[in-house]
Amino acid sequence: MSKCLTENFALSSCYSENVKIHSHYQTKGKVERKMFICQECRSCFAETYGSVIAGLETPLSEIVKVLKARMEGIGLNAATRVFGTRKQKY
Repeated sequence: MSKCLTENFALSSCYSENVKIHSHYQTKGKVERKMFICQECRSCFAETYGSVIAGLETPLSEIVKVLKARMEGIGLNAATRVFGTRKQKY
């Protein structure tokens, strides 16, 4: 799969750098994000497309809190209790 490139991150389907902001949308966590459109292939994609946070339902702010707690030495089980989250097995 080929990628459009803009602002140093891979996005859509054609390697074009001719990408513009198409619209904005709000996440469930009330964070505004951008939608882009490739001027070459006309595909639309979110700014998180192809990133590690693409498709996550947990707000990024919650993930950051848990990661900070883990870096401070809180164990995984304790972090899941404190933040009311759960571990997922894949």
